[in-house]
Amino acid sequence: MELYSLLLLSVVLHASVYASPDVTIDKALTAVKEADNAMADTSYLIDRLNSVLQRLNDPSCSNDYECMDNTRIELEMITNEAMTLKESTINKNLSMLMVNTLLYAPIAATIAAFVTTLLYMKLKSYLRRRMMEMEVKEIEEE
Repeated sequence: MELYSLLLLSVVLHASVYASPDVTIDKALTAVKEADNAMADTSYLIDRLNSVLQRLNDPSCSNDYECMDNTRIELEMITNEAMTLKESTINKNLSMLMVNTLLYAPIAATIAAFVTTLLYMKLKSYLRRRMMEMEVKEIEEE
């Protein structure tokens, strides 16, 4: 019975070593894609992910537990860095939007007020000139 449970434990551990990187690869790919969708520069993460995938395809690494562990750890690091990069890029974009809004909204409002006042003054002087140029006709009463 003990031998059977040890054999079963060995099979489970062996399978989890190979199943774990696949799940981590999916997480890493998803995290890098989300960071890229947030307009972050993910080129170095993609290069690292490609090198990890090449290492996983290497037959010498697939039989080495230490290599698989290092690969899993590196994939987790890539996932964490991609999530951090995504969050920092979103925060940076939001702060730039806020700065742009706070900076350019008053400038645009001032320009709009100036142009509106100028147009109003031009229209008022035009109407005044037109009124002065009008001929007044007398209506004779019968």
